[in-house]
Amino acid sequence: MLWRSQSFCKRLLDHWVDERHPYRDRFLNHYRRQVKMLFSSESFDDEQLDRNFRKQGENLSKVIWGISPVFGNFF
Repeated sequence: MLWRSQSFCKRLLDHWVDERHPYRDRFLNHYRRQVKMLFSSESFDDEQLDRNFRKQGENLSKVIWGISPVFGNFF
C-alpha cells in the first residue's frame, strides 16, 4: 500500500494542495484531515478503519470518495 511510504504521502498531499489542482479547495475544506488520518493509520483492515472514522461522524467510503485524483504534469 503506497500510503505506508511517508515520502509518497507527502508527495500526494503536496499535489492535492497545489494551487494548480482543480479540486484543491474541496480537499482543503473537507478531506485533508480525514486523508491524513487514513495515511497515518496502523490498520490495514477496512472494517477497523471504518469504525475509527464512524467514531468521528465519518465513514471510510466517504473518505475514499473524497480523495482527489492525481493528474497533471505537476505531480
